[in-house]
Formats: sequence, C-alpha cells, structure tokens
Amino acid sequence: MGSVPGYAAVSQTVEQAATVGGTKGAGLGNAVLRALGEDGDDPAQFPNFDEDPVGHLSSWGSHPRWLVKRWVQRFGSAEARTIVEVGNRVPDLFLRPVGAGMEGTAETLRAKGLDVSVDPGLSQTLRLPPHIDPSAVLSEVPGIIQDPAAAETADFVRITENERVADLCAAPGGKGIALIDSGGWLVGLDRSLGRLKRMQASLRRLGLPERLVVARGETPPLRTVDTVLVDAPCTGTGTLARHPDARWRLTPQSPARMAGVQSQILEGAARIVRPGGRLIYSTCTLETEENEEVVESFLETHEDFVLDEGEAFLSILPGGKSTDGAFAARLRRNE
Repeated sequence: MGSVPGYAAVSQTVEQAATVGGTKGAGLGNAVLRALGEDGDDPAQFPNFDEDPVGHLSSWGSHPRWLVKRWVQRFGSAEARTIVEVGNRVPDLFLRPVGAGMEGTAETLRAKGLDVSVDPGLSQTLRLPPHIDPSAVLSEVPGIIQDPAAAETADFVRITENERVADLCAAPGGKGIALIDSGGWLVGLDRSLGRLKRMQASLRRLGLPERLVVARGETPPLRTVDTVLVDAPCTGTGTLARHPDARWRLTPQSPARMAGVQSQILEGAARIVRPGGRLIYSTCTLETEENEEVVESFLETHEDFVLDEGEAFLSILPGGKSTDGAFAARLRRNE
C-alpha cells in the first residue's frame, strides 16, 4: 500500500482496533503502529524464516529473541515456530467433567445448544466452542476449565482410591480437584489465601471436601502421606497464550532463578513422602533448567528417591491437541 501515507494507515487501523478492543486496544495499536512507522519498513527488520528463523520468529512472532533462540536450539526451527504461533493465538477452552461422564456431559451441553466435541485424543476434556463464557458452561454441568496438558498431568499422577495426597502448590485447584475426582483424599496447601479461596469456591460448587491450608510448600505442616504433588511455580513459557504479557517480564536469568525456588519446594515435599510413597513434580514451562535439571539435581542429593518405574516423565509442547505445554516427573521414595 505504498500509495497510502503512514499517518492515514495508522488512523484507519486504530479506528478499526477501537471497534474490537475499545479505547485501551486503540491506544495500544496507536502506540505500536506509530513506533513501527518511526522505525521504517526496512525488510531487514523482519527476516525471512528460512534464512534467519530466530530473527523471523522474534519479530513477526513478537517473542523475546533470547527465548526464541533457546527454543530453536532445543526443538528445531519448525517446532519453535509452532510454539510461537500457539503463543499468539486466543487459547482454546476445555472442560473437564467432575463427577460425571464425558459423553453424558457432552449430551447435556448439546441439549443447551452448545456445540462441544469429544476427542479421544484429549485427556478427560471436552473442547468448548469459541468465545463462550466459561461460567455459563459451569452453571450447567459439574466440571472445571482445564487444558488437556493440565488434565494429562493430573492423570499422570495415577491416584488410587483413598490414597492420601498433599498438593503443595494447590491453588487455584484444577489438578487437585481432578485428583479428588479420581478418588484421592487430598489436602491442598498454598501460600496465598486469596488463591486458596478461589479453590475453595470451586470445591463448594462441586460439593467436594475442603481440606485447605495456608502454608508454604518449602515447610509443609503435615505428617507423611502417600503422594505429594508439587505443581511448582515457574516461568510459564508453556502457557504464554493465556498470559501474553508474561513473555516480556521474563529475562534470560528467569529460568535459573525459578529453579532455585522449585528446588526448595521439592526439599519440603521430600520430607512428607512416606517410605514407598511417590513425589510428582510438574510445571507449565518448557525450560530445561526448571524441568529435567531440577529433577536431576534433586535425585543427586536424595539417594532415597528414584525415578518411578515405567513412564517416569511427561513432556507436552504447545500445539496439536493442547494449547499449553507441560512437564512432569514421577519419583518414588525407597521403602
């Protein structure tokens, strides 16, 4: 559109943005477009994907260059492209039924005019139609909003009936509720009272027992239990579609800094795993410092723990059946 002056293109686009994003959206669009106009439209600012995948994905993909570079080096340029593209989409919404079957829940929602789909490849979740109000769905059927990656992580724990479980970073409660629904006896801990209240509200809505404690995962005030879940705080690079501004708050030092926090929580968790019990560590980040390296470091300093037999690791990348990415490891304490 070389015939259109820059100021005219900005004005028209901002006017259109206002109809979608309101005043704030228009203001953001105006700032971005004016900055782009001042920088010029040199094609070198937007490199070709084949020639410079890191430059292309960090510019066109609007992701920090240091983060894209890590992903390209680890996963390859094609997979990194998928991660960036998923991070820029409006995330899909999924419902995990609680206390009800998948097919029956789907039929109930369809009778209400909601076109939900049951995909055998999605772990215990129903894909909801776009632009739907989640609260409207939850008022019709018992369940929680949960991405398939989180649902698969909860299933990875493999709870047995009446198993005693401590969820040390429980709020806002999705994985813990899934474990209760699977038959576990669960106590949820979190250092944030406000976040625990959100979990409490969900438990009351679903008629599930409320065993919640405000406490830090580093020092859990509990006796030993069968299984401890540490759904650790992390950089969240597997969930950037849900938190698009988070990418700009991270720095190259963030993964290592979070790994220190995660290791401290694992130390607390280890103390309350009974002999023969299990410790499940999970995150929603893609970074090795917070995932595999945290587990390796823990095992090096805790000889009484080993990787659980069978499938000890779970790794999910954004894209495909899941919007989010996830990681989990299953450890067992020696008898």
